[in-house]
Amino acid sequence: MQHLSKQQERLLNYLSNVGSITSFKGLEILGIFRTSNRISELKQKGYRINTQMVSVTNRWGERTKVANYTLLED
Repeated sequence: MQHLSKQQERLLNYLSNVGSITSFKGLEILGIFRTSNRISELKQKGYRINTQMVSVTNRWGERTKVANYTLLED
């Protein structure tokens, strides 16, 4: 297994245990400002992660699209 950074490790553990995470929740729950970058790095290391755009409500009550990431089983 390749070496993972602390952020990659937190993200992968979260995906393994919970199933999916949005880019908003990546910041809120895991403290990862660029969740998309960590996802890209994990994909480069061979992890299969699906990305889907989903609609969420932001703190101002507005609907916006964010990425939702799901770890795929082998």
